[in-house]
Amino acid sequence: MSPARPIEIPADLARPLVAVGWLVGTWQGAGEVTYPTMDRAVPFGQEVRVTHDGRPFLRWDSRTWQLDEAGALGQPLATETGFWRVPGGEAGVDGTDVELLLVHPMGYLEQYLGRAHAGKIELSTELVARSTDAAEYSAAQRLYGYVQGDLLWAMDMVAVGQPMGSHASARLKKVA
Repeated sequence: MSPARPIEIPADLARPLVAVGWLVGTWQGAGEVTYPTMDRAVPFGQEVRVTHDGRPFLRWDSRTWQLDEAGALGQPLATETGFWRVPGGEAGVDGTDVELLLVHPMGYLEQYLGRAHAGKIELSTELVARSTDAAEYSAAQRLYGYVQGDLLWAMDMVAVGQPMGSHASARLKKVA
């Protein structure tokens, strides 16, 4: 088990973003995607880049690839781009309202609302919009945590006639 690393917040980060500032950086690691409609869980590799330019939002870019038996990156799986915001611009470290806006090239737009606490963010969809050719998907919950210096996340969702259930999770390490 790796020792805990202190949370790092960029000095030039817009004040309202302090509660989610620990996300800033490039994160890489692996996880697993599964769902009741799948025959088996699929391992994936992931890279997440979280950046800021001084304005009151963070940019989120995530890419995943299927991993082969040797752990090498294979075909692309999911891509999402979006923004973390603090509605109303209220600064705080614990119990801050947050919003995550995401777009996916497979035809989905999502708006998540939730709360950020020291090193933990819990979100639920407020809105899911999909293009006419996208698979049925109507709700999700996400959990992000800063654990022993790593970014851990999990996502549950409601899709294709299934109730809310586990869909994906990963553990990512911060890279230089």
